[in-house]
Amino acid sequence: GRSMPALDGILIGLCMAALALTKATYAVSLAPVILIGLIARRWWRAIFWAALAGLAVMAVVTLLAGPQIWGAYLGDLLTVARSDVRPQPGKSLAAVATNPAYLAGTITLLAAIVFLRQSERMAEGMMLLLLAPGVIYITYQNFGNDPQWLVLLAMLAATLRPAAGVINGFGWDMRKALGMAALSALAFGLPSVINLTYSPVRLLGAETEKTVPLTKVRPELADILTPQDRIYGVLEIHDGDGPDSEFAEFASYSDRSREIATLNGETLPYCEMMSGTTAWSETVAADLVAAGYGGKRIVATDVFANFWLYGPFPPVKRAAPWYYDDLSGFENADYILVPLCAVSLGIRADVVKTLNERNITLTEVRRTPLYLLMTAKSAS
Repeated sequence: GRSMPALDGILIGLCMAALALTKATYAVSLAPVILIGLIARRWWRAIFWAALAGLAVMAVVTLLAGPQIWGAYLGDLLTVARSDVRPQPGKSLAAVATNPAYLAGTITLLAAIVFLRQSERMAEGMMLLLLAPGVIYITYQNFGNDPQWLVLLAMLAATLRPAAGVINGFGWDMRKALGMAALSALAFGLPSVINLTYSPVRLLGAETEKTVPLTKVRPELADILTPQDRIYGVLEIHDGDGPDSEFAEFASYSDRSREIATLNGETLPYCEMMSGTTAWSETVAADLVAAGYGGKRIVATDVFANFWLYGPFPPVKRAAPWYYDDLSGFENADYILVPLCAVSLGIRADVVKTLNERNITLTEVRRTPLYLLMTAKSAS
């Protein structure tokens, strides 16, 4: 029951620093509101210690990783934020707030805000109102779009219930009303919490008979197991209404313009790989080595460019193993590999289009049924 502003501040600072290093957009969504809340309560000492703890974490990271980490981190965030390839990992922001699966949680949040204000918890109600856009944004940014903030809302609503006898204009008992809001938030958020709690236990008991290592080349990754049918069972989607097909007359009804890539005047096949990426990567890596390209730095016009996982290929400087945007690292590659059946047709088309727009000439040096291998030369 004692006031401990220094400990409060240090805990807030450390937690926000961890959040910033884990996923900065979450920290950016919450930090201004947390600061407003601390100022509203006049917790100046807590603000001081929070800032000190956060700066201490930044100093340690800078010491370990070098000052360049902050510019690189910010650059990555801006690249992803401005990317047309994958601006969000799930549903749209409007859907996360108003779709049937989420609407009940949003209504519960708004009800809790109103009930707090009617309970004369004016500062707390205002804080929760300011937090609302942030928590919905975090849900939108989170893969799977689980509204995990609902459990925190339940805790807040239960903790901030007023004493019995506080009545609003409709004659409702605010203690009971906030209790109902807490119970509703807990009910709506419980599936996600149960899944998080149960998943480690489920993992320990998972069947491993039909799993294989993600890659055979890297023994240090041998404990990363994946269902074998997912990475070795090759499934592809092809267009069924091509010029020589029985459905050619219906081709004009489909719009695939964003997914069609044209390279040096050649329209690349409409083929998308649904599973079997490891089978494809191992086969292509072995073929490249056999053709004398082992040890070369290679990027791909697709989602993945992780050839170093599957053969004797060095990682390409500044190129991530997962493509988001901006051709990062392409300038450091010896070759650009164009898959004839891509994991993402949209990304393949976007990369080829960007290369064309930047007046980069691609010259074919090898063609197989699986890929085209190109050298790149800038017009400038």
